[in-house]
This record gives sequence, C-alpha cells and structure tokens, in this order.
Amino acid sequence: MKNSNTKNKNLIRFTLLVILLIIINVFSYEYFLKLDLTKEKRHSISNATIKLLEHLDDDVYIEVYLDGKLPAKYMRLRNSAEDLLESFKPHIKTSFNFEFKDPFEGLSKKEKMNLSRELYQKGLTPVPIPVNDENPNEKKVILPGAIVRYKGKELSVQILQGEIAISQSQAIENSISKLEYNFASTIRRLNQKRKPRIGFIHGHGEWPELMVMDFAKSLSLYYDIERIDLPGLLRISKAFDAIIVASPSKAFNEYEKFKIDQYIMNGGKSLWLINAVNASMDSLGGEAAFLANRNELNLEDLFFNYGVRLNPDIIQDMHCAPHPFITGFVGEVPQQDLLDWYYYPVVIPKSKHPIVNNMDAVLFRFTGSIDTVGTSELKKTILLSSSQYSRLYQAPARVNLGILKNPPPAKMFNKPNLNLAVLVEGSFNSLYANRANEKFVKMLQDSVGLKYKATGNKTSMIFISDGDIIRNDTTRQGDLFPLGFYKYTRQSFANLDLLTNAVDFLCDSSGLVSLNAKNIQLRPLNTPKIKLESKKWKTINLVIPIILIIIFGIVYNFRRIRKYTGKI
Repeated sequence: MKNSNTKNKNLIRFTLLVILLIIINVFSYEYFLKLDLTKEKRHSISNATIKLLEHLDDDVYIEVYLDGKLPAKYMRLRNSAEDLLESFKPHIKTSFNFEFKDPFEGLSKKEKMNLSRELYQKGLTPVPIPVNDENPNEKKVILPGAIVRYKGKELSVQILQGEIAISQSQAIENSISKLEYNFASTIRRLNQKRKPRIGFIHGHGEWPELMVMDFAKSLSLYYDIERIDLPGLLRISKAFDAIIVASPSKAFNEYEKFKIDQYIMNGGKSLWLINAVNASMDSLGGEAAFLANRNELNLEDLFFNYGVRLNPDIIQDMHCAPHPFITGFVGEVPQQDLLDWYYYPVVIPKSKHPIVNNMDAVLFRFTGSIDTVGTSELKKTILLSSSQYSRLYQAPARVNLGILKNPPPAKMFNKPNLNLAVLVEGSFNSLYANRANEKFVKMLQDSVGLKYKATGNKTSMIFISDGDIIRNDTTRQGDLFPLGFYKYTRQSFANLDLLTNAVDFLCDSSGLVSLNAKNIQLRPLNTPKIKLESKKWKTINLVIPIILIIIFGIVYNFRRIRKYTGKI
C-alpha cells in the first residue's frame, strides 16, 4: 500500500512537471523575455528602437555577410549581431527574417572580385582579417556588412567599424556598441515617408559640387539635397530641416547674414565648416613657404552671437598624417618620401557625445581653434579637439617646409586639446536684436518678407574649424576618392561618419541618434597575471572538484547509515 502511494505521488509530480514545462515553453514562444544584468545593458534595445519596429507595416529581410570560419573576435561580433536581430523579432508585427552567410563560399577568384565590387558599390567595404589568432600574417577578405530590404528598397549596413586609431579588439567592441544604431537607423531610413531637406549654401566661393560629391551622394540616400543660392533668395525657407555652409571664401553681406539669422531664429539647424585662415597645399606653388592669411568672411559677429569664436590661427599637431615631399634626386628623377605633416592633424574623438562616440580618427587639414564665448544659457559641447601635443600660430602665419628638416621638439607642442568641433544648443538671440536701428531691421524685414524674430526657437548648430573636412580628393582623371580616403597612405578616415552623424543629429526626431552614446566596456584579461598564476588555478580547478566529490560521498554514506541503521 505504501509503495502504491509513493508511485502515485511520483506520477503526479512527474505529470505536473511535464505540464509546467509545456506552459513555460508555450509562454516563451509567445512572449519574449530576456533579463539583462550587464552594466552597459548591452543585450537590451532602446525604447526608440522598439517604437520604430512596432510601426513597421511590411516584411523585413536582412542578409548578413558575416559567417563561416572566423577568428574568435569576429565570431563574437557575428553572434552579437544575431542576438540583436533575434531581440528585434518580438517587436515586429510583420514577417521578419534574417540570414547569415559567407558570400564568398564556393566562388572562384574572379567571382569573388566581381561580388566584392558589386557590394562595394552598395556601400560595403571588404576588410582583410587574420585567418586565426595564432597566425596574424595569414589574411582572408571578409565583407562585414549586411543588406536590409524593406518595401522593395534596400540599404547597406557596415557592421565592422574602422581600426585606424584603435586596437582590433577595441574596434570589435565599438562595432558591437553600434550594432543597434546601425540596423535601427537603416530600417528607419527605409521606412521614412518623407526625406528631410538639406540645403547647401552657395554664392560665397563654397566648394563646387565635384569636391563634395561623395558626401552629397551618401547623404542623398536619406535626405533631399538642394543648393541654396543665398544672394538670389529672398529668404531661406523653413521647409529646410538644416543648412550646410561648406568652406566659403568670400564675405557675406548684412542682408545675407540676416537671412541666415532669421532662418535660425525660426528653428533652423545649421552645420558650419569654416576655414578661418586661407591655407592649402596649392598655396605652396612650388615654393618652400607661403603666408596663411585670415579668411575675411564677415561672420565673426554672427558666430560670436551664437556662442563661438573661430580664431584666425593655424594648428600644428604631432599626431598627424604624412604627406609626400621631394627629399632628393637620383640623377634627374625626384625621390619622394612620406613625412609627418603637422598641419594635417589626425583627430581621435574623446567625447562620448552620440555624434562622435566610438568613432574612428578624423583627418583635418590646415585647421584652426574654436573658443566658446558668451552666455551660459546656451549648451556647448566639445565634439573634437587636438591631441596632447599641439600648438598654434596666429594669422598671418608662415607655413614653411623647413619644419620637415628640423622638426621641433615635443616640448614646443604645448597647447593641448584645442577645440576643433563644437555643438551649440538652445534658444539663440538674433544678431540684429540690439545692434541695428529700427529702420534697418524694417528694411531687411520688408525685403526678406518674414516677420522679424528677436529671440529664436530652440535649435542646434555645429561648428567645425576646417572647410576641407568635407572635401573628397579626386584623381588626375577626375574620378572621385571616397570622402575620408587618404590616397597617400590608402587609409580611410571617419570624415564621412562625422558629417553624416552631425546631419543625423541635427535632423533626427526619433531619438535613435542617442544610441551612438552606448558603450560596451572592453574588459581584457590580465595576460601577465594569467601567465604568472596559471599553474595555481589549473591545480585548483583539478583538485577542488575531486575533494568536493569525496566530501559528497562521505556525507551521502553517512546519511544512508543513519537513515537505515539508526547508527551514527
């Protein structure tokens, strides 16, 4: 009888356990539940992303080109991408499918080259990586990116971020940090009903279209790009979400400044790429030196009113890009060498602001410094600054090739962290609020056809003290190099990312740009300590389990003896 009751109890327990497991399985299938205990919340997606996914009304398909035999670091990036896409699924009401593949698997060498070219034209950059960690010299080429398809359209996502100024491990961590933003922002762009309008200001010697073609082409995937002939317009339309002033070389008159001022007072956003000093390699003209003079733009009062001063100076930085110079002759043939050119700072972002967080190095050319001035009511954020070893010269400044023969000692680079890019946010006051008489303001107001505003709506603007930062190089045949590609070292700098992020930040209303501030902290193992203490921990890992098993056996036998014999 006793055995029968025990069997019944065991059967009931087993049945209840099976039912419980079925309920848990059904619940887990219907409802997505994940507990994220990491400090950085690396396995959680933001409310902005969830809101975006919940409003999708068509099927989404993502093809990720990161699979096959990969080194451990890259396998971690691949798995992180898969985890993220899995976490997207429960929030999408329509069909959501993704596939990981090695695009080169089974292809001939020629087919691989053709595929690389095709995907490169879609925005995916091939990357050579070590075949394994033990043999870093043996390389294979991968395409660490994805193609997102939605509503008959497709856009690319570059999963692996650059590695110019950081280690490979840190590049992987940065790439993992940016996965959510890269995928979510791409889906948002495919889903947006209206492209924001961006206006390039023209009429003051700004860069011609060819010199900004790569940036404009990249931007046109997500924005409607238009040229604004400022001198010929009565006013800048409020329909423009942002304006870009890219390296003007001629002065603005008060009428033109008033148009910009009132556009900003009405909430317009702006990106200023300004050379306060006229300097370029063309200025050498075959000589050994030239004089860099002020760029007279008549914008100083406007900028000061908006909280910044672009100083008429020129920066030298020890952390710089090389440039080819003639160092001698073999017979009559000139010999060129790449020498550090202090006027081309390579700037590593230090700020954690979403515009520049986890970004690779940016290339500046003949840049100057920016000071923040004026009222504390405006929020000013330093986005980029020079290295610890920098210095500056006031214009007119002599740019001399003699610095190549006699490089100055490091102690002379004693002006660290000079501001190169600044974000200003808040409600701005009009430049003409307190300085112009009523007759002048009325005349301008009547000409422009807008009601004059002395105090503006909340807005934001970004100042970068280098007009060359947007310029793409060209070949002698007139073909374009990608923006940020430095032809002398064949490195790709993050100039395009910087400017794209800047425009995204100015025009974003979804909150997705804030995802760029997400950081995944790299916690590397202490290699010397591992080598020093490896024997100790191997011994502990071997001996402790054996001791625990012996203790368990003694306790188990002790309890059996006590239970069945009543003896201790």
